[in-house]
Amino acid sequence: MVGGIPPEHRLVPYRNIRHVLSLHAQTGGERTYLIHYDAEGQREELTYAEFNARVHQTANFLYDDLGVRRGDRVATIAYNHSDTVIVYFACWLIGAAVAPQNVAEDDRRIAFILRNSEAVVCLVRSEYLQRAENIIYGDEADGLGAPNIREVVTMGGQATSKYKHFNTLVKNLPTTFLGGTAEAKQDDLNLDQTVTLDDEALLVYTSGTTGAPKGVVLTQYNLLVDAQAISQAQAITGGQRTMCVLPIHHVNGIVVTLVTPLLVSASTVLNRAFSASTFWERVAKERVNIVSVVPTLLQFLLEHAAEQQKQGHGLFGEGITRRDLVHFRHFICGAGTLAVALAREFEDQFGFTILHGYG
Repeated sequence: MVGGIPPEHRLVPYRNIRHVLSLHAQTGGERTYLIHYDAEGQREELTYAEFNARVHQTANFLYDDLGVRRGDRVATIAYNHSDTVIVYFACWLIGAAVAPQNVAEDDRRIAFILRNSEAVVCLVRSEYLQRAENIIYGDEADGLGAPNIREVVTMGGQATSKYKHFNTLVKNLPTTFLGGTAEAKQDDLNLDQTVTLDDEALLVYTSGTTGAPKGVVLTQYNLLVDAQAISQAQAITGGQRTMCVLPIHHVNGIVVTLVTPLLVSASTVLNRAFSASTFWERVAKERVNIVSVVPTLLQFLLEHAAEQQKQGHGLFGEGITRRDLVHFRHFICGAGTLAVALAREFEDQFGFTILHGYG
């Protein structure tokens, strides 16, 4: 007991992540949850109801076609994409944990993490398929191979006969996940209550600077209670919008700009990657209120502003004025040392507050 509060007392009023998503899909299904921009700048928008339906379709695919069960781990070798987000939430519906891989790491390190995570399947973006094959099926003598991966599934690109293709197989599946025990359709809020807040949700690995990487397990409760604390500290409420420019193989991208907006029925803009040239344009167009960044991105934005001014444009780029950004509130910055000089220069230049968080 801590501070008179027993360990079984929960700080969030939800049974699991599915419970949160289902409530928002039923009570505000027409509200936007996810806006996704791909590498070519193509825009996709999903309401809570649409996102919920696609998550359930994917859960059916993982459960029925791939045999994923509660307590399993599912690996991804992917990047920021709506498909990736949907896979994460589908795993959480089942009670499985996600082990997202950082493609910036070397192949041997990823192979080690795949083995250590004991992931049973791996979903791979088509651009990374050849590399993933080398990692998963490579020679053990070279530090490669992950024999625990019983199946590889491709996402994006064209379907082939060699692997199951996520986008082809998911699209016509039922939009309610019943799992293996439901005998008849019931109200979604009462389904699959076996998945609890204590079920594993995310398996992330330390940098391994002093040895082999070590897996850190986060439960569904960890994700939700962290999101609750962030929403309270940053005053993020329903109707507001965050923007994700950080990779969603990392806790920051997942919790701050995916789970937190979901918890409070807000929305988020998911970018394929950070781009200084499109940053302010998207903040203005999508009426973003808060963005989570790392210190290096603040420096990139300062450098881009200087280049824009040399070309005769404003700080924010051609055609974008401060009036277009009146809805923007502040930056959240973490995951690295924020130099006082950089923070002051940025706030003086752009006029927006930086709230420095953990890291």
